[in-house]
Amino acid sequence: MNMRQLLTSSALATGMLALTVPAWAAEPVKLSVGGYMEQWIGYADNDSSNNTFDYADFDTQSDTEVHFLGETTLDSGLKIAVTIELEGDHPGDGIDHSWLSVTSDTYGSLILGGQEAFLNDTTISSPDVGIEHADGDLGNWVVNPGNATTGGMNVDNTFGGDVAYRVKYISPSFYGLTFGADYASDETDSNDMPDRQGGANHNYTYGVAYEGEFEGVEIGLAGGIGHRLMNTSGSYDLYGGGASLGYQGFTLSGGYLRTKQSLHQSGASGDATASSMNGFGYTVGLAYATGPYAVSLSHGYEEREATPDAAGKEDSETSWILSGAYEMGPGVSLVGSVFTNDFEGETPNDNGADDNDGWAVVSGLIVNF
Repeated sequence: MNMRQLLTSSALATGMLALTVPAWAAEPVKLSVGGYMEQWIGYADNDSSNNTFDYADFDTQSDTEVHFLGETTLDSGLKIAVTIELEGDHPGDGIDHSWLSVTSDTYGSLILGGQEAFLNDTTISSPDVGIEHADGDLGNWVVNPGNATTGGMNVDNTFGGDVAYRVKYISPSFYGLTFGADYASDETDSNDMPDRQGGANHNYTYGVAYEGEFEGVEIGLAGGIGHRLMNTSGSYDLYGGGASLGYQGFTLSGGYLRTKQSLHQSGASGDATASSMNGFGYTVGLAYATGPYAVSLSHGYEEREATPDAAGKEDSETSWILSGAYEMGPGVSLVGSVFTNDFEGETPNDNGADDNDGWAVVSGLIVNF
């Protein structure tokens, strides 16, 4: 083969390769590492009326997650992102969140994978700067005695877990207003087809959220509805909402959650006569931040039915938290909280089987990376 033939053959091969392999301008997805670590130390006093337990006064606790994040923008303008969250404290927990999102500036985001409900994404609660009401961490120190049906009034707890394989849609923001919806066909994070006869629960939520500013006042509003179908024991509805106001370092916010169970799926009709998912809860608080310092005072209350009794009571949990925080440097904060927590069982004179109250002083070092 002479030089002219060789050059001609090479040109043809290069041209055919160009036709079969597009020249993308977009970069492939490359993962970066993020996450957080929280290390807590504290003293807690637990008091039971019949001494059914004997908890230690001093403890250290930890909460750590490593996040693997990746994103690219395609030539079409679509943004593709992946998120993988790895639990760092509890052997065997492994990856608890893993999802992929496809986002258009015009049409919004479609999210697929193991993730929380839309209602959880938009929850507004008290503005705690230390330990919080909503995530149930108070019960790690002043302990739920076991028979109380309360323990952290949020969407995660009422939906039986903080994550499920679901499909979720979030709209673009229209003048600060966003709406969204999601559906989980199975709450067990399994790739098996859900067996409804075998009790595979499914759920969905939908709602709206608003963020805006008027005359220097920051306003946040959120509300929505969820429905959980428990195929062996009925179903229940969830109604949630919250609001926040911010002005010159002050934040006043709170949220409310109501759950109501029915038995229509298990062959009965009407409301359940006894259900741990009939109840309500709320949090409210005030916080102030200036420079690296912040303080907050908040109150939370929750009650749910357990079993009916003559007095018509419910299991309840009441808490107050006073917290402070100091930002020591980029991504590093020292926080502390003093709080009380009181579990009251619905059964009169039960000698502490589902009663406990106490107080705690805890401090934590939080590192975000």
